[in-house]
Amino acid sequence: MNLWSTFPTITSTEWKDKIIQDLKGKPFSDIIWKTSYGELDPTEIPNHTLSTLFNRTNEFCWELTDSKNINSAILNILKNGANSVSLKNISFNHEVFNNVMNDIIDTHVNIVNLSFDEQKKWVEWVRSNKFNGSIRYGLQPESFLKKNYDSSLDIIKNIQSTILNHHMNCLHVDGSFFSKRIYDLDYELAYSLAYLNECIESYKSNGISIPTKFIFSIDLGTSLFEEISKIKSIKILIQKLIQVHNISAEIDIETSFNNINISPTEKEHHILRLTTSCLASMIGGAKRWIMNDEDAVFNGDYWNKISCNIPIILKEESSLLNNVDVTIGNHVINNITNKLCNSAWQHFKHIEKGGGFKNSCSNGKFQSIVEKYEVERINQLKNNTSKYIGFNVYTKDKPSLHFDKKLNNPVNLKDLV
Repeated sequence: MNLWSTFPTITSTEWKDKIIQDLKGKPFSDIIWKTSYGELDPTEIPNHTLSTLFNRTNEFCWELTDSKNINSAILNILKNGANSVSLKNISFNHEVFNNVMNDIIDTHVNIVNLSFDEQKKWVEWVRSNKFNGSIRYGLQPESFLKKNYDSSLDIIKNIQSTILNHHMNCLHVDGSFFSKRIYDLDYELAYSLAYLNECIESYKSNGISIPTKFIFSIDLGTSLFEEISKIKSIKILIQKLIQVHNISAEIDIETSFNNINISPTEKEHHILRLTTSCLASMIGGAKRWIMNDEDAVFNGDYWNKISCNIPIILKEESSLLNNVDVTIGNHVINNITNKLCNSAWQHFKHIEKGGGFKNSCSNGKFQSIVEKYEVERINQLKNNTSKYIGFNVYTKDKPSLHFDKKLNNPVNLKDLV
């Protein structure tokens, strides 16, 4: 079913004439989007559409990072409506999943920063069970920045020998790292892809088998059409890359809200931002929507439940999760996807020509790019060209922002207050 087929066909010229009429003398150029990946004319109908496999979002996952009262925390989030849990660097003990029905939920375990002994406990738990989900232990972007990838590869090889063919085994790609540091979408996707390529090549050169499931994590903002296109684009780019490597793999995209843009003031606006990002995730066809305590407007289980209810309401009351790709026929989204893919692939090839992501980290080029974006973000916040409702515009009491203190990387809005 094509949602747009129910509307009468209107030519690009007819749209343009109507818009010029409605602009009442203002130039048509006023509505052209100027982006890092090219200019976007909303009336332009693309000559071709890059096709992607559409996935129905079937996991509403809550991420936990605090081992304190972990079992009760898991039970609470499941009670609130989540159907998937993600444990990040939580030490294993046999009480973690007391009264948790792991056989009917998805369980994701990230063990990257745990000690080797703790990692072995989780690996043994995975090996001895047949639950759905994933165990994540691969090379991180920080591994290349800190140049400690050799020791990481030894650990990966050890873990692989135990759970190679287990369905929870995966290659996890932390694209969120780039979402928080690179603010042009095409460059973000290019560096995420270069990082994935570096992981694949590192596995191959060290005799490590490449898992048959890739999980790619990205953060989303609130530019609805761009975020939908970002999800579609990364699917296309990953598929293109694994074809180059002659790899066959299942590709899962998981998304979350980019928490660097969570305002510390007038927090209630965050519900709208979260809803927009979640909507983009579902329409774009991400498999998994990730939430955590930061997404709750205020502290407490009540507000966690509010956050959990956002994807549930979108699912139950909007008919979004009916296995139909509603972007088919939407020429604006298709145009963004085409331009974003083409620009990101060109940037990716340029990175590879310079020696790839590893070399970009070794010679400091990647760090320089991140610093450039950091300076741009701070200047945009200083000049109010980057606007956040309830933070620096349309706010009752605009907070005093402190740009003179040493800021973290990435720059979070909360760090400026």
